[in-house]
Amino acid sequence: MKIFNLFLFIFLIGNAIAQDQLFKKDNSKFDVKIIEINPDEIKYKLFNYPDGPLITVSKSEVALIIYSNGIHEVINYESQKPLIIINRKDEEIDGKIKQRENTALYKTQLYDSLTKFKHILSFNTIEPINGSLSLNYIYELPNYFLNLYIPISVGFIEPVFNQLFDGSYYTDYYNQNYYVSNYKLKRKAFESGIGIHFHTSGKRAVSHYIGPYFGFMQFNGNYTENYRIWDSSGYYAEVSSIERGFVLNRYQFMVNNGFLFRINKHLNMNLLAGIGFGRDEYISGLSFVNRNYLTNNPIAFKLNLSIGYRF
Repeated sequence: MKIFNLFLFIFLIGNAIAQDQLFKKDNSKFDVKIIEINPDEIKYKLFNYPDGPLITVSKSEVALIIYSNGIHEVINYESQKPLIIINRKDEEIDGKIKQRENTALYKTQLYDSLTKFKHILSFNTIEPINGSLSLNYIYELPNYFLNLYIPISVGFIEPVFNQLFDGSYYTDYYNQNYYVSNYKLKRKAFESGIGIHFHTSGKRAVSHYIGPYFGFMQFNGNYTENYRIWDSSGYYAEVSSIERGFVLNRYQFMVNNGFLFRINKHLNMNLLAGIGFGRDEYISGLSFVNRNYLTNNPIAFKLNLSIGYRF
C-alpha cells in the first residue's frame, strides 16, 4: 500500500511539473501543453486532453505563459506590432518613391533617345486634297520645349479650299457695260512660312504644342472680262469676252495648335490645325476697279497630318 501511494505521488508531481499555464488578457487561465510559438500565434493542447485538437490563439490575446520549468514569459505583442507596421509603411513609402524615381528616369531616358536627332522632314498627307504637295521641316531646339516649323508646298492642280469668289462682278454700276466673271485660282505657285511652337507637355514622347505662324503663298488665277454691246433699242446685242490672268500674293497670320508623336527615334507624326486671318495682294493682271470686293482679309486655316523621318 505504501508503495502504491508513493507511485501515485510521483505521478501527480510529474504531471504538475509537465504542465504549462497560459493566461489570457481577459483574466482566464488554462492548463496547457505549449506546442509551438511563432511571431504572431501560439499553438497548444489542453493539458487534461492531450489527444484533443491543436488550438491556435493570437499573441494579441495572451498576457503571460508560465512554463512547466517555472520560467515566466510576458507576451508584449501589441508593443511590437505598431513598430512592424511603421517599418512596413516606411518600406512602402520608400518603394513608391523609388518607383517614381525609376519611372521618371525611364521617361527621361526614353525622351533623350527619341530626341537624339533634332531634324524632322515630313510629308503632309492632307495637302494633295487641296491640289498641292507639301514638305514640312521641324527643328527641335535642345531645350526640349521649343521647335521651329517651316512648310514648303507647290501646287499641281486647281485648289479646292482657297476659292473665294465665283460669279460676276460689275465695274460699271450705271450702265453695266463691263463686268468680270469666272474668277478662279488655278494653281498655287508656292507656299512657305515659319512657325514657333511651344511644347506644353514637357519631356514626353507625345507632346502638345501651340504657337504663332506666319505664312506666305502665291496663286495664279484667271477671270473673264465681258463687254456688252447695246443696240439702238436699249438691249445689248452681244457680249465680247476676253480671258485674262492674274497673280495673287496671300499673307497669313495664325495660331498653330497640335501634337507631335515621336513613335521612335526616326519615325515621327505631326498633327496640326491652325486658324487666323489672311491678307491678299494682287500684283499683276487685274484691270477691274475694286479688288477688295473679291477678297478682303479672308479667314486663314491650315491642316497638317504629316509623317516624317527624324535625322
